[in-house]
Amino acid sequence: MKTNIFKKLWVLPALLLLFTACNESKFLDLVNPNEPTEFDFWKDEADVQSAMAAVYSKIRGQMYGYYGAYNGFHMQNGRADEIFTVNDDEHMWYLCNFINDPLNEHATDVFGSLYMVIQRANILIENIENVPMPDDKKNELIAEAAFLRGFSYFKLVINYGPVPLRAVSTDTAEDALTDSATEAQIWEQVESDLELAKRYLPIERPANEAGRVTKGTAIAYLGKAYIF
Repeated sequence: MKTNIFKKLWVLPALLLLFTACNESKFLDLVNPNEPTEFDFWKDEADVQSAMAAVYSKIRGQMYGYYGAYNGFHMQNGRADEIFTVNDDEHMWYLCNFINDPLNEHATDVFGSLYMVIQRANILIENIENVPMPDDKKNELIAEAAFLRGFSYFKLVINYGPVPLRAVSTDTAEDALTDSATEAQIWEQVESDLELAKRYLPIERPANEAGRVTKGTAIAYLGKAYIF
């Protein structure tokens, strides 16, 4: 008799555990806290600053050199007389001697990186409007993203000529595969972005923001754009 009572006492908790542990709707709706999405990311200024770091990241990777042969954004300097490029880097050597072809990996790498900057800047500009923060800080961050987009188009137009113009983010490959704009249209975008940056960027940065663009940076590149 005692055995039967104990069996019944064990059955009840087991059934309760079974029904509470198999709530499929909750199980399928779990959110991975390590993988933020567009639906739960743009909450505050800290998220915007993280997004800004992602915009800068594709520029930083292009600014390096080795063995006297420059890569990344330095490739445009390699075509001038003030830099001597060694010939142990085949792709860079082709660029510096004006015998490049469309399959050159250095040229395509720079091209792709610049469009990553543009895409990330567009995403930031589109999403920051819904983030609660002071308007002056919001304008400053929009201006910073606009500068990085304008800087990217500056690099694209002086190195590649007519290129696709994307003033909004793209969601699909079909959206990205657009015809090239004219050089005049690209320069118009460059000047518009740099004018916005000149208006709202700070004159100076605190020490913990060293390396980020300022009003002076925008003015310098705007002047350079007018020369072209």
